[in-house]
Amino acid sequence: MDDGDQCALSGGAYGRIDAPYLWFCELRDELLRQNCRQCPLDPCVFTYGKTGPDGKYKPLGCLGIHVDDGIGGGTPEFLEMLGRVEKRFKFGTFETGEFKYTGIQFKQWDDGSIEYDQKGYIERIEPISTPRERKARPETAVDDKERHALRSLIGALQYAGVHTRPDLCAKIGEVQASVTRATIADLMQCNRILHEAKSHPVSLMVLPIEPKRVTFCAFSDASFLSSKHSTAHQGTLVFTTTPEILENKRAVVAPVAWSSKKVPRVVRSTLSAEAAALSNSVDRLLWLRMLWAWVEDPDCEWGSPEDVLQSEM
Repeated sequence: MDDGDQCALSGGAYGRIDAPYLWFCELRDELLRQNCRQCPLDPCVFTYGKTGPDGKYKPLGCLGIHVDDGIGGGTPEFLEMLGRVEKRFKFGTFETGEFKYTGIQFKQWDDGSIEYDQKGYIERIEPISTPRERKARPETAVDDKERHALRSLIGALQYAGVHTRPDLCAKIGEVQASVTRATIADLMQCNRILHEAKSHPVSLMVLPIEPKRVTFCAFSDASFLSSKHSTAHQGTLVFTTTPEILENKRAVVAPVAWSSKKVPRVVRSTLSAEAAALSNSVDRLLWLRMLWAWVEDPDCEWGSPEDVLQSEM
């Protein structure tokens, strides 16, 4: 081309900063052409179903998208729909039963239960190497290279903590708060967390629950001035279960979301820390509850959650 020539790019190109988004838009448009519905609460979630003779929506499957990867499940009709999508977008792989998705190993058992973990991912994480003379003075401040290594290790552990290791979240949150003023002691503590993660592998299990019996529950807790930096921390655990738990009976419990982090506001007492933690937990619980209500019926009034929840009571 000459210096004054112009050209137009009519399609996506590898390496462009907007290439992932353009790919998502193409896939989204194809899913919508296949009569899927896009979730207004999370645009990466799609449901597929049909309206029965009684006028009620019957979900046949659900699909989640992460960049160019997808995970979902449903009836044979849902799989047929995915087959039509594949005619336009050739899938690199299409795995069922047991597979890895975004670094998480999934396995579905014969009874329908789903087990998932990141054991292999955690085993590949390398600890921070610290000279013996540095370990002898744990109060010494870290240098830039050590701080970079600390951030990398925290990020690797946090990825596991968010997805499959709720038991590590509180400890990771504590050491994360010390990065800007980290010492050798913090490096050693981060290595201990990694050692604990490798020594005590964890697998999470989701047991089958009939859709109409799915019940959401959340626990929250908080600690006032819980660390050496005088900050309050909060913890949240949200899980699905069955109505039996409301009667204090034995019930299935499937963890859905959890977190352990600093309270994002100034609190002056233990009671205010507990109230802030409870408020944040209820917000998260309500969002998940409405997401599930939308999956069951995309025509629900998701913008008025109080009406949706009241109608199901």
